[in-house]
Amino acid sequence: MEKIYDNREFSWLKFNERVLDEAKSPLTPPLEKLRFISITTNNLDEFYMVRVGSLTDRILLKSNNSEKRAELLELYDNILERTAAFYEKQESVYKDVISELSKKGLQILTPGELTNEQLVFVKLVYIREIAPLLSAYIVDNTTRYPHLENKNTNIALHIKKKDKKLLAFIHKGNAIPKIIKLPSKSGLKYVFSDDIILKYAGKLFEGCTILEKVIVKVTRNADLDALEALYDEDVNYRSKMKDLIRKRKRLLPVKIEVSDKISVGLRKLLTNNLNEKILLSNKIPMSFGFLADIEKNLPRDKRDKLVFEKWVPRLPEWYSDEMSMTNAIMKKDIMLFYPFDSTKPFFKLLEEAAGDPEVSSIKVTLYRLSHHSRLIDILLKARDAGKEVVTVMELRARFDEDNNINYSEILENAGAKVLYGPSDYKIHSKVLLITKGEKYITHLATGNYNENTAKLYTDINIMTSNYEIGADAESLFKNIEDGNLKGKYRILSVSPNGIMKRLIKLIGKEIEFQKQYGNGYIILKFNSLTSRPMMEKLIEASKAGVKIQLIIRGICCLVPGIKGETENITVISIVGRFLEHSRVFYFNHNSEKRMYISSADLMTRNLERRVETAVPVLDFEIKNRIYHTLLVMMSDDVKARIMGKNRKYNKKETGNDINSQAYFCEAEDL
Repeated sequence: MEKIYDNREFSWLKFNERVLDEAKSPLTPPLEKLRFISITTNNLDEFYMVRVGSLTDRILLKSNNSEKRAELLELYDNILERTAAFYEKQESVYKDVISELSKKGLQILTPGELTNEQLVFVKLVYIREIAPLLSAYIVDNTTRYPHLENKNTNIALHIKKKDKKLLAFIHKGNAIPKIIKLPSKSGLKYVFSDDIILKYAGKLFEGCTILEKVIVKVTRNADLDALEALYDEDVNYRSKMKDLIRKRKRLLPVKIEVSDKISVGLRKLLTNNLNEKILLSNKIPMSFGFLADIEKNLPRDKRDKLVFEKWVPRLPEWYSDEMSMTNAIMKKDIMLFYPFDSTKPFFKLLEEAAGDPEVSSIKVTLYRLSHHSRLIDILLKARDAGKEVVTVMELRARFDEDNNINYSEILENAGAKVLYGPSDYKIHSKVLLITKGEKYITHLATGNYNENTAKLYTDINIMTSNYEIGADAESLFKNIEDGNLKGKYRILSVSPNGIMKRLIKLIGKEIEFQKQYGNGYIILKFNSLTSRPMMEKLIEASKAGVKIQLIIRGICCLVPGIKGETENITVISIVGRFLEHSRVFYFNHNSEKRMYISSADLMTRNLERRVETAVPVLDFEIKNRIYHTLLVMMSDDVKARIMGKNRKYNKKETGNDINSQAYFCEAEDL
């Protein structure tokens, strides 16, 4: 029998390959292709920091029996092999993109390709701007192996000092630019600062012979056990999180990358008694922080050819600066579809609430915020105006902890109430509640309150004055404060108890409709599928004949198309200019059309280990609008990839020539 389930880690690695495909697409401008390569690098680093870090911890557990450890080791070795193969693909794509950029008048050169004039310039830059910010170390009896910061690039050298072969490092100051613009009479020309340091590395080790020199990057385990971060009456939670962040920076390496092949001797020295398998060759830039510097220097005539045309989110036809958003929402539910719709109506609503004497409180859940958050500014205004401001700040939003700690301190200092949620359950809900007299306005979303990602992520936002939804949101905030995860709700579904139960019940009803009327039909759009109970229920529905269409950007552990099991399930993944991020659950229900938007993916952690929300779409027009977007996405044959029963993703061959994201950009009204 064919396997119904795919391995989670392998499924994620395939997703990263789909992102890399965007760097090969003729529809992607060349500098944007570099950005997609950059995304795959960042994705892979995070995958190693979290997933491989966790796998490493599990391998080291003494409680594992030999059979379990062997299984984990096989998975670990397979991931490393697939990563090495991915780096080869990545290098090939990178070379093609660099060649394309060169033809467009933008060149990234190696020191060996520089003219004499450029070499003189580079030497001066090195002497004046780079060399003063370098530190050289030789690892010997008097100097220990230095700490290499997570994800930073350094220079590693194999040197001969007298008769001894030793390991040496060059550490770089953070002020060194990642890329240097070269003097040029035609086009834009650059050279990487790391390559310049490599060229002059020998100058820092006078009297030594340089045997080998490479750029090296260490990626460290970041899978800190969330249980360590729990707070009690004797521990300051925010202080504890700061300690954990500092600890993360010093955890053991899970991946070491070098810019070229190296000898066995240098390999052993670099891995420093660790598993040598974690050392991988990566011949493209290990960090793409230089992209911002290149784009900053682009002249207008080059910009149009090298990057996407600037996208300006549209203002809905019904919107005007003079209107009252509060009054508009009191009359009718309003939907915003980011990044195609502007965030302006949402922020206008908040500004109105902050200055409205009838508004008594604003409450919001916060997971990821921009570094200069307009939302926080408005909340501070509301607090200055004497309103109650309650924020549920999730300090464990991975890799955004520093930012959230900073904002929690600012809000507390302004007199806002800052809650951190119940113990070991992350708060991932996207809910904002405005209380105006005896009325509520509730904003519910599939994505974060972050104006920067609102320009890059596709997310659905609904603003409603429905009293029951508002009362449920009020209960949600009270339950979070009380640590009550089993609270009762009238309209909202709230995990860790409610969303899975609701979805399983809805799928069960769809099975009944299929048996009665033969019209069972489900569309689910989200980012990852790993929950075994959810997959088992979908298999049950497929066996009953229910047609199921899944739109899953990332991980999918359920294999579609298996006869007698998942033959009625199709899975597509859309990767494009914008990050697909919205979560929508649609059930035909004998043409009744029941629909929910949610903050939750169908993953074990979201459904069982987080506080998430799902809300029914009650407005008929909004429901049809969202349904239309789902149909367009399922017709996409430009950016969509369909998953086969062989677990591989291939381009759809339908001849529609539909790029769903481009369609949403061009549509006058969604």
